[in-house]
Amino acid sequence: MSKFNMQNVMIWVQSGSGGYKFRYKGTDIAHNYIRLQIENSLMLGWEKEDIVLITNFPFDYMGVAAHNVQSICKWSAFANKLVFTNEMIKMGVINDNFWMHDVDAFQLVPFDFPTECKDIGYARHAPGRSKPQGGSAFYRKEAFDVVEAAAKGIRIFKAPKEESFLPMLYSKLDGKTSKIKMQGKVDRIQLQVDANPKSARLQNKLVFYKGCRDYGLENFAKFASRFSWLNFTYNLSQQRMFPKKYPKTTKPVKVVHFHTEYPSTMNCFYYGHNAYKVPIVTDALEELMIKHHLIDAEKRR
Repeated sequence: MSKFNMQNVMIWVQSGSGGYKFRYKGTDIAHNYIRLQIENSLMLGWEKEDIVLITNFPFDYMGVAAHNVQSICKWSAFANKLVFTNEMIKMGVINDNFWMHDVDAFQLVPFDFPTECKDIGYARHAPGRSKPQGGSAFYRKEAFDVVEAAAKGIRIFKAPKEESFLPMLYSKLDGKTSKIKMQGKVDRIQLQVDANPKSARLQNKLVFYKGCRDYGLENFAKFASRFSWLNFTYNLSQQRMFPKKYPKTTKPVKVVHFHTEYPSTMNCFYYGHNAYKVPIVTDALEELMIKHHLIDAEKRR
């Protein structure tokens, strides 16, 4: 078992289209994010062997070398996360509980694998919504079968995100019933097809969503009880929802998730120009952001 009862999994690919990460192709900022993540992880106590960096280009920093993958999902950057996580599981690289997060989801304090997490745990996209925010997620090793089912589905249907193939998007989980939400989308598209029977685009769309529905019913409805919602402390993100999320967040905040290149997110999470007038970025993380050129030293708070 690793020091924090989990492995630290980060994925970054540079090619294709879709997803903000592809904007950084050919620039230094992608490497800056990765260097910061590695150094931050080591400073917070992670062992080098527990940091799993997955890229489609050679990379090595502070003794942490990337695991290279080639057959990427070019339709969306986000689709690659569970696809390559599954590949690393098959290779034995990932062999424990793991925390899978974007390289702009920054750990602030040391923490163990959440005890309240079932086999899989995500924070909500917004309070009260049954939509997971995929930038920071936790998987127990018992969930490797769910990862495999999601990875296969993503490639078959060219799903844009891993959340597209999670039970929470297919089922309404209230502890008693499981209502397949995808059926509602299929029904709505069927009405559009009925009104425009000659539309090849709508016909193809209907086939796609019927396939997703059937795949979800076969592979994920049975997994619904293994999913759990986690506190926003594991993924405090989105400046527009900060006033609603922050009061519900267990302190100290464990993971803050934002883009340093956007003034609006910097104002909220770094400078503390938010409803509660609290900066979330720690002094230690600030120094690393300046060192790795994600924050201009002249504009430090």
